[in-house]
Amino acid sequence: MPIPRKTAQYLHDLISLSPFQEPDDLLFWGKDRSTPIRNEEVSRALYNALKQIGIYEKERTQRNITFHSWRYFYNSLLRGRIHDSKLQRLTGHKTDEMTEHYTRFNIDDFRDVKEIQERYFT
Repeated sequence: MPIPRKTAQYLHDLISLSPFQEPDDLLFWGKDRSTPIRNEEVSRALYNALKQIGIYEKERTQRNITFHSWRYFYNSLLRGRIHDSKLQRLTGHKTDEMTEHYTRFNIDDFRDVKEIQERYFT
């Protein structure tokens, strides 16, 4: 999977911190080399990072920000910019329905449509 250079560097830095250095070891290790990091640990780290930028539990809950939100964001960001078949290979979606399910449009993406409608339909 293609990743930005900066992301690759962060991953290399993470690998260097790992106590497990065999080629087949997990990138996101847990309590031992054969156990991946627990979902709760990832969520806790995300929520702490959000707090550091001023997004506390109430807002996070209202906005439904979870680790899984990245899947929606990535899918929505690339949707329409690359062919759906390529997007599905990147996201692991097997069907068009699943790709559609993970597409979230931002209302700001339709500001031009609203301006045209205001001009012609008021």
